[in-house]
Amino acid sequence: MKRIIPMLVAAVVVVCNPVFAQTKKEIRQAKKLAKSEAKALEKEGYKLTEIGDLTAKLQDYILESMKGKEQIIGTSGPSVSLNLAKITAENNAINEYVNRSGGMVKARITSDLANVDGVQRDNLVAAFERMAVQEVKNDVKFCFNVVKENRRQFDVRAYALVNNDDAHKARMKALEAALAELGLTEQYGSKISEWIKE
Repeated sequence: MKRIIPMLVAAVVVVCNPVFAQTKKEIRQAKKLAKSEAKALEKEGYKLTEIGDLTAKLQDYILESMKGKEQIIGTSGPSVSLNLAKITAENNAINEYVNRSGGMVKARITSDLANVDGVQRDNLVAAFERMAVQEVKNDVKFCFNVVKENRRQFDVRAYALVNNDDAHKARMKALEAALAELGLTEQYGSKISEWIKE
């Protein structure tokens, strides 16, 4: 038994190390950014909603984003309930990401699908955004929340990360669903296939 435990620990270190390997420079940079961000948040009156160290949570968040994940911060306005404020902040984070994606899709539709009229384009973008909320919801990973309490009003910020590869697949799936809903799949399906391959 004494030999098995050190061997298991060594195996876990060997297997997990390449996955989580980051340079010392990146770790120092993340630590410095996390410290300054934590200081700014605490100065504004924010604190973690869960147990833990804000600087450590921010450092992990920044290190994850350095691996190619996109940062999203959702905010809620003042709310009388902490749970309601958390839910609002998380939904706002998802909506913000989808709106950014919608802008990219709208630009792509305008440039590549020139024969789509304005109303049809707006309907397609609206259908895409509605479908994308459902598809992207699973790809948004919430890391932590911070809260500021002011006279029994709670203001929450939800920190989330999105894996761009998974989110791209979800956005394209949403776009295909939007095209199908509007009956435009046959007309523009080949163009969408080209976008997916990019």
